Amino acid sequence: MTTLEFVVERLGLSLSSLARQSDALILFGSRAAEMARSDSDWDLLVIGAGQTRVSVGLDLIFVAPSRFEHWRCSELATHVGRWGRTIHGSETWLNSLAAANISHAAVKGKRRRLLAQLSADERYWSRLPLWARAERARKFRRDLQRFERLDRGVPVPPSAVLDLEWSSPNGTSFRALLERAGLRERARWMEVAYNRRSLHGVTEGSVM
Repeated sequence: MTTLEFVVERLGLSLSSLARQSDALILFGSRAAEMARSDSDWDLLVIGAGQTRVSVGLDLIFVAPSRFEHWRCSELATHVGRWGRTIHGSETWLNSLAAANISHAAVKGKRRRLLAQLSADERYWSRLPLWARAERARKFRRDLQRFERLDRGVPVPPSAVLDLEWSSPNGTSFRALLERAGLRERARWMEVAYNRRSLHGVTEGSVM
């Protein structure tokens, strides 16, 4: 199994150097929630100065202490507050995130990104191979699930939790998720394309 130290070192860094240069290191996502597969990415929040890097196997997110108060009510921040685990430094940072409420701006921003994603998918859908349609459909479905939670003021869980809920017989329907986001009319083409009975791999989403 790939370790956190290994994926950090691939970026020319080390956990010990990150720890020395930061106020806290907080693991989040499926690894922190103990729901990861062997090939799951690692997600690490660094409270300190630095450049955010998203690479294969690792999302390394830097938030400077001076920006923390503004950032703490965002989608990612409230997710970390609910699901994160401090691996270095004071628990104060994580406790502050856990006490934060999702901002109205975070909800509005999520809906804007859903609209942008929907527009891009509609523009290029007919040119995409089947596997790419499945990937795009799964991403859009997960983001609808995330929006539904944000709209209720509930922190977004790891993707593994979203997928488990989706596969449940009692899971919220694709139509209901679109309606919650106010996108039913705008996304009717995708609702028609989406095959909710097919849940994994290239079978999720349209294969028409």
